[in-house]
Amino acid sequence: MPPREIRDAARLMRPDQWTILTLHFLVPLMMMAPGAQGGGCWLNPASAGVLLAGWLSWVVLLNGGTLAFNSAFDRDTGPVAYLPDPPPPPAWLAAAAGSLMVLGVLLSYLVIGRAMALLVGICLGLSVLYSAPPARLKSRPGLDLMVNMLGYGAGSTLAGFLTARAAYFGSPAACAAGGWKTVSWPGLQGPLSEQLQGVLAGGGGGVVLGFGLLFGSIYPLTQLYQMNADLERGDRTLVTALGPRLSLLLSLALAVGATGAFLHGLVTRGAGWALLLPLLVMGLWLGHLVHWLRREPGRDAGDREKGMYRALNLWAAVDGALLAAWYLAGRL
Repeated sequence: MPPREIRDAARLMRPDQWTILTLHFLVPLMMMAPGAQGGGCWLNPASAGVLLAGWLSWVVLLNGGTLAFNSAFDRDTGPVAYLPDPPPPPAWLAAAAGSLMVLGVLLSYLVIGRAMALLVGICLGLSVLYSAPPARLKSRPGLDLMVNMLGYGAGSTLAGFLTARAAYFGSPAACAAGGWKTVSWPGLQGPLSEQLQGVLAGGGGGVVLGFGLLFGSIYPLTQLYQMNADLERGDRTLVTALGPRLSLLLSLALAVGATGAFLHGLVTRGAGWALLLPLLVMGLWLGHLVHWLRREPGRDAGDREKGMYRALNLWAAVDGALLAAWYLAGRL
């Protein structure tokens, strides 16, 4: 492989996007950290390796592999998220990207456990169905949105919780105070059940659902500025099917749903006035969408791209507000 092709392949993994995904991956890790448990859960001596393996398997191997795999079929010539000038994809890119995703499944299985490996494996399958013909769910309106909500939104959050579950340990009674409540998973017994137990209890389920809906809200914004390129390529995405205004209205509706899910999770956690923090930030998110909707008829691709990056900055603010409210719950 020529060095230039290797550099191009690495760029198509879009490492600039890893920062924001890393921050999002850290949110559930920090929610389950010892400080959030009131001292009841302790760090596993091997937790540093577990945390690193979780990050590598999800952020670098799965996410980076997914983006490169998608670029192998899209062959973008115009700007895509975090890559303003995408290079031509090497002929071997799809196979290499698929191998990276498979490596992510293996690493997560060996270090974190079966539940994490199952999650990464499911998202690997979704990535292939999303990008590669004949399925190419990217060109099927509605299914493209669902894949991204399940993968980037809910999946990234659940991956952080599962990594935390492997990295921290403590007595069940002590950890229950921080969200590790015992729940019943019909049909799941043994190690897999043990890894999943409690992840969605104690407010965690609301956080996972909320981020799934929140990514559904941002997804149309990532497509609006690429709408013309998608039309030229023949991809009938959600945005090309609905048009800009209906896409933004859908984004607003999903953001309202995300707000409700976050509040439900925090109320379950025992939050009081701390609910105001995520409410304030989600208000800014909704305000951004309303402002965009009012100006949409006059926006060009460049304006839409800037609006998408503003929403990504607000996503980081949502992460911070939700984490702060989670820590404050029951303390004030």
